[in-house]
Amino acid sequence: LHLAAQQGDFDQIKSLVTTGGVSADLVAPDNTRALHWAAINNRIDICQFLIDSGCEIDPPGGDLDGTPLHWAAQAGHVYTVYFLIENGADPLRKEKQGYNALHLAVHSSNVLTVTYLLHQGVPVNSVDSAGRTSLHWAAYQGDALSLDVLLRWGANVTMTDDTGFTALHWGVVRGNVACMRRLIEDGSIVTVRTSTGKNCADIAQDMNNVHAYELALYQAGYTPSGSPKATSLPPNVSRLLILFCPYLYLPLIILSITSLPIFLGIPVLICLSFAFFFLTTKVLIPLHYYNFDPLELPLLCGIFSGTLFWVGVAFFTNIIPEMFSSHTLLCLSFFLVYTGVLVTFLQSMLADPGFIDRPSSVKDQYETIRNLLDKHIYDSRHFCLTCFMRKPLRSKHCKFCKRCIARMDHHCPWIDNCVGVRNHRSFTVFVVLLWLGVILFVSLVFQYVPMLLEDQPLENTFGLTVWSCLQEVWLTALLVVQIHHICRNLTSNEASRIDTVLKPGKTYPRTGRFAKLVRLLGLDQFAATARETAAHTFKHQNTEIMYDQGVKTNCMDFWRSHSHNKFSLVQDTNEGYLGGQVLDYSTLYELP
Repeated sequence: LHLAAQQGDFDQIKSLVTTGGVSADLVAPDNTRALHWAAINNRIDICQFLIDSGCEIDPPGGDLDGTPLHWAAQAGHVYTVYFLIENGADPLRKEKQGYNALHLAVHSSNVLTVTYLLHQGVPVNSVDSAGRTSLHWAAYQGDALSLDVLLRWGANVTMTDDTGFTALHWGVVRGNVACMRRLIEDGSIVTVRTSTGKNCADIAQDMNNVHAYELALYQAGYTPSGSPKATSLPPNVSRLLILFCPYLYLPLIILSITSLPIFLGIPVLICLSFAFFFLTTKVLIPLHYYNFDPLELPLLCGIFSGTLFWVGVAFFTNIIPEMFSSHTLLCLSFFLVYTGVLVTFLQSMLADPGFIDRPSSVKDQYETIRNLLDKHIYDSRHFCLTCFMRKPLRSKHCKFCKRCIARMDHHCPWIDNCVGVRNHRSFTVFVVLLWLGVILFVSLVFQYVPMLLEDQPLENTFGLTVWSCLQEVWLTALLVVQIHHICRNLTSNEASRIDTVLKPGKTYPRTGRFAKLVRLLGLDQFAATARETAAHTFKHQNTEIMYDQGVKTNCMDFWRSHSHNKFSLVQDTNEGYLGGQVLDYSTLYELP
């Protein structure tokens, strides 16, 4: 019976129990039962049969007196863990080493099992026979996901085990920067000493993890000695400085290129670039951002808005006085487009992109998890481990906005916001108008140059024009991507993981990771679109998107507003159209 359970031979087990006279609760010489082996092999059907045939649900077994639940938890089998608990297994019960189901789930590094057991009511700070909590074990294993969930559940970072180690001490032993940084950010005291008198710095020295430890301290806002770095500005002020710094830098760099001889301009340009880089990355950003991603900061938004500002200054101070009387239509056209760019830029940047409300209570979170477990879809694709909620179709959790976004397209650093169901239309109009605006501005400058007298300055306006033309390159790529996606009812997020939105039975080749610069310029979206088009055109693959309703219907669905103001480009709800039908994208879990 036990051998059949180890091999997952359900027919043999059924035959032995029903006709062979073998007890389902038979104890082997090693003190295990068939249920132990069925649990560790994730055979829920065998577990169900054995329990129905009279097998005890929570028998101790093996050298450590572990129950089937312990075995399943240590293997990370969340569905078996759920099944056993639903049938009466006790998640608080401990084996000989003092481990309960939560400790063993952390040992497995299966964060979904850890999350379920926490919602099941297992105390997050329960200790084993050595005084170690689940947080100690997650830190020791370098399991950043489980550690993050435990901390957000209220795990105590100051608790020490029988050797005087805190979770941070064990994190230093492992040397995982993300775990150490997270523990320090959550209040771990770096100067606490173990029972042998060693602090974190001493342990880092012993384990040859000094560089990783000091990097974690830096990213958490501490000096190598463990003291907090002094910050003189509130976070909002720091962000504003990062946003508006390019307003000063852009005219200086353009002036250095266009107004000075080349043998002076290039050195000045290098010096200004270095000064700007130093000011931003070493002074402004470290005021509050020690572990930053370029997509997280408003720097690129500042570069764009600064460019927009100085283009406006050049237009109103240089071009309008010289050209309005002779090129009235062209000037008015640019003014209207410029105004439209400014309005849609602010709308896209300031609007709610489609934030999805989190469950209001732990009870609601638990019911969500149970529902997903019952449907066998409790996985990272359907459940957000940060918001503890079910992910609607087409949604995504944004690590920069720290929220789940309904029908998310992408996080755009140029507007310092996500593009989702509510502001996607305004963002698309913004891109179109911006693309058109660059063309009009270049046309104005070419008409403007012949009208200048020899003693009138041209350099700054011309340098600004060259800079604007450079932006037209990535703008064109972004515009092509957006138009293509709208016509196919596809988001940029879905295009980056195309396999998840193909109709059943379709395939698509996966690709590698792109550099950060490519992501910043949006060229990864362009590449994904090109690959998808090439596969459809040249490889004759039928890449049918599950949301695709045809070009005409897709475009009508996208541009049709479901807001109270039918002419608004920004929606006030998370509702949208799909095939002419109104759907709430914050609660869309299945296609109609």
